Amino acid sequence: DTTERMQSINGRLLPLEQTSERILRDDAGGKVVERTIKRYDSTGKLLETERVVAEESPVRNGFKTVKESVTLTDLSGRAREIERRTTQSQTSGNTTTTSIAVDRSNPNGAFQPAERRSIVTTGDDKKLESHEVVQMPDLNGRMRDAARTDSTTQVAGDRKVSNSTRFEPDATGKMALREQKVETTVKRP
Repeated sequence: DTTERMQSINGRLLPLEQTSERILRDDAGGKVVERTIKRYDSTGKLLETERVVAEESPVRNGFKTVKESVTLTDLSGRAREIERRTTQSQTSGNTTTTSIAVDRSNPNGAFQPAERRSIVTTGDDKKLESHEVVQMPDLNGRMRDAARTDSTTQVAGDRKVSNSTRFEPDATGKMALREQKVETTVKRP
């Protein structure tokens, strides 16, 4: 259990968010974990409860699947499923390919694709390269590239250098450089 607290105007500590995690099943058939997140307002009153159930299948031939279901309970006690997320990972040698599909419910209760991510990671502890593509539906419902991030992390001795470049569509719809981050971390005795 984890509880984040904030101080109110009168000096009392009030809960802001409380998270608890419970393992429902962990056997040869897979693992099921339930995570409950309670969010509070500035007076300490419960606003909503989010319940995430993640079902992880066992790894077979380097292939793993995690299915998550997000249910939101409002103040009136109504619970409704708002999101479904499926993550598939496959490892082959030093390359890991991950696909994430997120479907969200619309006002009618039907689920529609909201986001697709494709992540390819190659390398080892010394040099790691990652290429991520995020797709989102356009006005016609077709999946279009919304962002692309290329990153490289190199470790040499006590020095770690991370270089990340993010591309997003410009006004014409073509992918253009949005930002680049270079971060250097050095361990000192």
